Amino acid sequence: MSAVRPGDVKGQVPPVASLHGITMLKFIEALLDILAPILSVLDRNGKL
Repeated sequence: MSAVRPGDVKGQVPPVASLHGITMLKFIEALLDILAPILSVLDRNGKL
């Protein structure tokens, strides 16, 4: 039997992909946190 099972090899990829996905989500959330007040001010002023 080989030391590395197919499941172990596949398991190497998702953590990196999910980590990248989480990083993107955090970035988008931060962007929305910055944009939200600006958009609400514009909305109140009737610019949108």
